[in-house]
Amino acid sequence: MKTDKPQVLASCARCNRLFTRINYAVCPTCQEVERADFDKIRDILAQNPGLTLEQLAEQAGVSAACVMRMIETGIARMETINELDPPICGMCGAPAISYSKRICESCLNRLDSQVASILCNTRLGKKKPFKSTISGVHAAVRKKRKGE
Repeated sequence: MKTDKPQVLASCARCNRLFTRINYAVCPTCQEVERADFDKIRDILAQNPGLTLEQLAEQAGVSAACVMRMIETGIARMETINELDPPICGMCGAPAISYSKRICESCLNRLDSQVASILCNTRLGKKKPFKSTISGVHAAVRKKRKGE
């Protein structure tokens, strides 16, 4: 069976068992429980759209990590979460671009330039500057003549 998405060995977000990840962040054993939790979250959000992340997790009886995982993967949407709990950059603490990309614009630009610099140095290699002095050349010539 051929799939479009790459298969990756991953750890299940619920039970920490290793499995071949194709679409879900949880293993096939935990997918049914994950879908049941999603149904709870969806129903609660439909009734109370203004809940915070913590309130939603508490009312649904799931962990905040489970709610965040569903929001980050796009399974669930919480419109008010940006107003109540803005994402924070993991590097500097500034407001982040989004929950799935927990980094601000300036840190992202800084990382991009660092990666570009490293790639450039890796491809080209660091070239040693050419140092040529007259006395060095004369010394090399004298040494060569003595050797002959």
